[in-house]
Amino acid sequence: MANTGASISQPTEVVATAVAVAVNGDDKGSVTAVVSGGTSPYTYSWSGPDSFFASTDTISNLVPGIYTLTVTDTNQCNSVASSYTVTFQIYQGISPNGDGKNDYWRINGIEGYPNNKVRLFDRFNNLVFETHGYSNETNHWYGQSNHGLFGGELPEGTYFYSVDLGDGKGIKSGFVVLKRH
Repeated sequence: MANTGASISQPTEVVATAVAVAVNGDDKGSVTAVVSGGTSPYTYSWSGPDSFFASTDTISNLVPGIYTLTVTDTNQCNSVASSYTVTFQIYQGISPNGDGKNDYWRINGIEGYPNNKVRLFDRFNNLVFETHGYSNETNHWYGQSNHGLFGGELPEGTYFYSVDLGDGKGIKSGFVVLKRH
């Protein structure tokens, strides 16, 4: 009787990493899972601050904090949990000169606070810009005034901000330098 051998190969280990979506090197407050190994299809399990949970490969409009991802393949093999930290950062400079770098004032993580209110004042404490729902994508400051008697471009200088995230946890304040050249 002939011995026929059978070979059973196991899929490679499931490896999941979190990668920030970036445009010109800027964090957009969203994270995409990149998976290798295992056997597709995969299921995704994200957890994060304030009881955050998602089951998609990409999560977005994130508040600052640590997000943890676990991926399970079709054979119920789990990846080792990987983490990604979303930070909240208010930049202190803007140079709206059309070169594609710092042309608008960037506030990383602001999209996680849709009820925010942003105000900018000149050195005489005159309100020069105000908006609700500040967004790095569509509703941002690029060195213009939208308040008071004077509209249009503001002169170079130091401006002072007040950022209310709309979460009842206080107001963030500081300065931003406007440089056009």
